[in-house]
Amino acid sequence: MHHILQLLVKSALIRNSERYFSTSALTLPRQRSHPQTVNEFVEHAVSMLHEQEVWLAQNRSEIAHRIEEGYAAAERGELLDHDAARARLAELKH
Repeated sequence: MHHILQLLVKSALIRNSERYFSTSALTLPRQRSHPQTVNEFVEHAVSMLHEQEVWLAQNRSEIAHRIEEGYAAAERGELLDHDAARARLAELKH
């Protein structure tokens, strides 16, 4: 879920212009080490869900703003093709 949400936010930010492309304000919480038991797994999952809900609540307006910017850019035809979008997302992983 963490990676899917991060991918959605980043993909909403992709633009031809660097001035629209900044993820510095939207950093998701870091994941902790992998759980070893079923109880640890459940506790870890609940904790992650809570952290994600808190993060979404704290960043709701910024996320909405960036999605609106992305949609407006798409309406203006400012899109990247599939290969360029994949390359840009690959850059963000590093």
